[in-house]
Amino acid sequence: MAIKTSYFKIVLFFLLWISTVCGQEQDYLFPLRISPDQRYFEDQSGKTFFYSADTAWKLFLKLDLEEAQHYLEDRKRNGFTVVQTMLTGFDGNTDIARRRPFSDSNDFSTVNDEYMGHVQEVIQIAESLNLVIAIAPLWAGCCGEGYGGRNEFMNNNGIDKSRWFGEYLAQKFGKFDNIFWIIGGDNDPKTSVEEYDALAKALKANAPHQLMTYHAASTHSSTDVWDNPDWLDVSMIYTYFRGFNKAWNWRQPDVYEVGYTEYQKTPKRPFFLGESTYEREHDPMGSPLQIRKQAYWSVFSGGAGHAYGSANWNIPPEWKENLRNFKGAITLVHLKNLFHSLPWTKVRPDISGSLIVGGNDTYATNDYATSVIAHDGGFALSYVPSQRSFTVNPQTLKGKKLDAYWYNPINGKVDYLGSYSTKGSIDFTSPSAQDWVLILDAGNTEFKLK
Repeated sequence: MAIKTSYFKIVLFFLLWISTVCGQEQDYLFPLRISPDQRYFEDQSGKTFFYSADTAWKLFLKLDLEEAQHYLEDRKRNGFTVVQTMLTGFDGNTDIARRRPFSDSNDFSTVNDEYMGHVQEVIQIAESLNLVIAIAPLWAGCCGEGYGGRNEFMNNNGIDKSRWFGEYLAQKFGKFDNIFWIIGGDNDPKTSVEEYDALAKALKANAPHQLMTYHAASTHSSTDVWDNPDWLDVSMIYTYFRGFNKAWNWRQPDVYEVGYTEYQKTPKRPFFLGESTYEREHDPMGSPLQIRKQAYWSVFSGGAGHAYGSANWNIPPEWKENLRNFKGAITLVHLKNLFHSLPWTKVRPDISGSLIVGGNDTYATNDYATSVIAHDGGFALSYVPSQRSFTVNPQTLKGKKLDAYWYNPINGKVDYLGSYSTKGSIDFTSPSAQDWVLILDAGNTEFKLK
């Protein structure tokens, strides 16, 4: 049922209340596909899919089926729609039953079918929960721990065996509609370009319904390291922030900088933040606030979603306690709810900074305010990472007046500020010393009650 924006306040409050109570639980008809505008994901019915991933890279290797069920159910309950994981882990890794993915890493044809059978069962659990599993088949590795990038396993196997392994994966996992492939992993292809290309082409040729991206080195996106191959459906961006000196590549742009660059590339592809700061790593850099900042920056720079990471990437002994206690993860459901409560696919990132004309802080710093504006000028949103006073130019929107709201990224609550004239600039001060989202409604967009 369509509701005009004269009732926007009621609709917004209702939708966000429903999403808070129900976690915006939705079922999707997989497989995913690319939206007609090439910016987002949608399911087979045309419903927009928000890529909200938890990163459990060692899920297949460290958990038995009962534990995997617990993990995936928790992620679903907390609003995640995707879980990112490695298929084969690092060289020499075994699963909980001590099975290795390959009996010989120098020969991909020595794949262990029993190990892959365990993987199938975990994917089936995710499928039953309507979760996407994003899988890195042969993790490259930042530092020589994987199969490509800086070591010789991909090269030793060569193009033919890499192609064979792609065909094997398509035969083994092609029946699943909830798989999303992540080629590479934490490194550029480097000397393994031909091998990764052969793997990806074989997968795409035999399982064309499963979307695919590439996980490059930190500060690089998929399209930075690949020149428009047919198999690259989606781009993944990967960075930390300026001043972050803990990564192996110290020159880190901020997430919105990388997002703005990716958004303006041609051909257009959906992109998402695939990796950034992990919660509780490198404290205080891994704070819940930083976790939210990078997620909102990804979406407010034109992205189709983001991935969250924590110490649970390696499934440590305390992983269940982490699921309960990592506060940054718990708050991210409110970003997904905000996305679904508005016609987000109609927005564009305000790369030129036309909406906030004062007080958005310095560009290329870890405290910059980012905005999105509806294509028709009907509404706009600004993510403000810290408390401040700032000035908005309402003439970027259409209408004689606008209604303003504060949205709280920590608890999902909405506060109505009032109605403002669009004739002159408007000053706002965020309510407290945390991050906030300012929502501006100019009253000429239709919103749909979901």
